[in-house]
Amino acid sequence: MGVEVVGRCGAPGGVRLHCFPHAGGSAAAFRRWVGAFGEVPVVVASCGGDDGSPASVGVLVDRWRAGTADRSGVYYGHSLGALVAFEAAVVAFEEGDVRQVPSAVVLGAPPAPGRRVPVSALGPVVGPGGVRRRSWERDLVRGLERVRRYRPSQGRLPVPVLVLRGALDDVVGEEEARAWVGRGGPGSAWHPVERAGHLFHLVPGEDVRAVVQGALTAARGAVAA
Repeated sequence: MGVEVVGRCGAPGGVRLHCFPHAGGSAAAFRRWVGAFGEVPVVVASCGGDDGSPASVGVLVDRWRAGTADRSGVYYGHSLGALVAFEAAVVAFEEGDVRQVPSAVVLGAPPAPGRRVPVSALGPVVGPGGVRRRSWERDLVRGLERVRRYRPSQGRLPVPVLVLRGALDDVVGEEEARAWVGRGGPGSAWHPVERAGHLFHLVPGEDVRAVVQGALTAARGAVAA
């Protein structure tokens, strides 16, 4: 599982924003995040590809950890990526290295564990055309299978879990998304995104940017302390 820095490199030791895309998504899903948070580097994980490994969220977490030297900062995950971000944070705290844990986890449109999302719900919305479509469809189907098979870790994270969901989302329901707030520590909060559908992160509005910026600002304060 590779990573790609789509924003500025940032200062050594500075706060990083680790992003995990939706099923079938890539670094391109976060191209509009570049420069939205000043000098903070936007580091996007790859959730696609098929190397024959089991279709599980845990496999994606393991690949990301193996390919990412600095895992501190703020995690943002969207849909399938939200599950990966959450589990990556769980593993980080279980490992116990305080230099490699997130200061906050932001979940965009997080589905309920075991959720069955039909390909037809996303294909017309996010799929490319032309010769790229077949490869993209394989990644999408495999990503949705990971969501279906997902069984979450038990317990809560000791850091804030900030949950966003588009008010017009017809893929992930409000109740299933809101339940994730209870999986975080002090400061966890629910943030509905008005007039937005499932993939609001592709064109993040001011309300989405404000939530992420707040988490990054708090992370900077923790680094400076």
